[in-house]
Amino acid sequence: MTSSSASQAQPPATAAPQAPAPRRRPGVLAILVALLLGIVIGRSCDGGPAHRMGAPDAGVTAWTCSMHPQIRLPDPGQCPICFMDLIPANQDDGDDLGPGVLSLSPQAAALADVATSVVQRRAVARPLRLFGRVSHDETRVDTITAWVSGRLDKLFVDYVGARVRAGDHLGEIYSPNLLTTQRELLQAVAAANAYLERGEEVPTRQQASLEVARERMRLWGLKDEQIAGIEQQLEPSTHVTIFAQTAGTVIAKPVAEGTYVNTGDHIYTIADLSHVWLMLDAYEPDLPWIRFGQHVTFEVDAYPGVVEHGTVAFIAPILDETTRTVRVRVNVDNPDGRLRPGMFVRAIVDAELGDGGRVIEPDLADAWMCPMHTEIVADAQIECELCGMQLVPAASLGYRAAPPGPDPLVVPGSAPLVTGKRAVVFVKRPDAERPTFELREVVLGPRAGDDYVVVEGLREGELVVTQGAFKIDAELQLRGQASMMSPVSDATDATDAAAEPEMLVAPEAFGAALAEVVASYLEIQRALAGDDLEAARAAARVLRARVADVPRQGLSEPVRAIWGEQSAIARSTATALASAEALLPARAAFEQLGRAVTVAAGVFGHGQAATELAVYHCPMAFGDQGADWLQVVGPTANPYLGLSMLRCGDATRALRVAPPEVAGTGSEEH
Repeated sequence: MTSSSASQAQPPATAAPQAPAPRRRPGVLAILVALLLGIVIGRSCDGGPAHRMGAPDAGVTAWTCSMHPQIRLPDPGQCPICFMDLIPANQDDGDDLGPGVLSLSPQAAALADVATSVVQRRAVARPLRLFGRVSHDETRVDTITAWVSGRLDKLFVDYVGARVRAGDHLGEIYSPNLLTTQRELLQAVAAANAYLERGEEVPTRQQASLEVARERMRLWGLKDEQIAGIEQQLEPSTHVTIFAQTAGTVIAKPVAEGTYVNTGDHIYTIADLSHVWLMLDAYEPDLPWIRFGQHVTFEVDAYPGVVEHGTVAFIAPILDETTRTVRVRVNVDNPDGRLRPGMFVRAIVDAELGDGGRVIEPDLADAWMCPMHTEIVADAQIECELCGMQLVPAASLGYRAAPPGPDPLVVPGSAPLVTGKRAVVFVKRPDAERPTFELREVVLGPRAGDDYVVVEGLREGELVVTQGAFKIDAELQLRGQASMMSPVSDATDATDAAAEPEMLVAPEAFGAALAEVVASYLEIQRALAGDDLEAARAAARVLRARVADVPRQGLSEPVRAIWGEQSAIARSTATALASAEALLPARAAFEQLGRAVTVAAGVFGHGQAATELAVYHCPMAFGDQGADWLQVVGPTANPYLGLSMLRCGDATRALRVAPPEVAGTGSEEH
């Protein structure tokens, strides 16, 4: 009897429904983490048990996907994109606190391990690490050139690296021109001596000839001692000695013994290495930390552990576009010659934040500087030891001390969530009953070690989340609220983008011609979407001609003004696009062209009666700067990314074919 009852209560084994096979989904670990986080915070925010996945609940009015929070459905089920089970989107946590605001229970805040820190004003500094190389001091380099044409019969200094003193003989040169000039000198000397031997005074004309001959010898590079020796021996010298003008090290010798040189040819380059330069490379974010006169410590691999010292003497006013760096010159004394040009340098600047510009160290603010050699600094107005110019006040050269003022606002480096060009923090509201956090966009200054300088968006004394910010942001994303990936202003921007522009009525001929311009623009858009540069250039030439053919007779003043401005932009950008030699400049010109065409089509109508046009937007165009374009409504065809990311972008607003008055008139006629 019992057995019979049991058999009636249970269906046959063959009729039992089979458990469905588990569906394989991508990103299992990431999905589980997002689901668990949503469940934990959702349960804590409610103060009660979380809703069961997929189960109907009378208190739930919207359901969303943890991976695609833009999905909003009135009933539970599966996400139409990834087929995950939907979760409740409207956890009941009190009144609507506004976009980007999350209120947690104390238990939820504890589970999320949220920690905060006070926004403070204080001086910030950082050890700025720069790299570069040792270079010779360009102001202490002497080039020895040939003052007269001739043959270098002897080079006493015949290798690079030789050290010479001022006045050392470097070589001997044979020159026919010098022989001729010496003979003229000796003839003038002999004539003058003849007068003296007769006890007569040397005539003025003869004395002038003698001085002219001597001066010509000086211009050939001979010293007065050499000229006097020639006059005494009464015989021309076949060779003339070349002397060093300064002391230093030979760093270049482009000629060899026996070479024939012309006037001005390079023979030696001598550099004084008792004072050298460090040429350091500073990236753009480093510039606010560097100022004139700053003390620098550095090391070279040749002497590990030995710390050398120098002073910032020059900050280049031009950025190297290839390396994206600015050259910083540090002057260093090198009396023992340990620092050799070409050595790799690791430098450290213990820098305090300045406000950019030509900022000078405070102790040099009242100093006197040379306009040509800013490394020459003195406490009084004297002559520059290098060029002889009078020193001038540092302020007259544009240098200034960092202005006094309040210290910058500083937050820990873990507080901001940085996404591209945006940075957000979560600020804890002090007057809320429960832990409540508000999303706040901020403008960040330079990073100082473990801290960030905040330029805008925060006030001193506020509390910012330094731990747990990602968890708070994840919950906001699950709820479809503003977050680090969805700015608070997106809703406003979308509303503004969807608003129809004010449209103007223009003559029928004008509208027909403008429709041809729009048609050419669409051809360019399709060509760039297909990475076809030649087709885009050809369509740009057609567009330029069609813009010129748009009739202007009978246009009202508003229409004439708007079209005059936009047509000028369209012609110039179409010309640039037609001559572009690569896709990147072509797409840059197309973006400018699209602005003009969009304005014109939005005001006068696009005129494509058989198609629907819309403005599309891609946030990833031009290095995440974003850009718009017009295209026929349908699958996205991105002209900025082409075939690599053809479907990137969405329609933001539709354009009308014609102004309402024209469209209405047309419909009544039919």
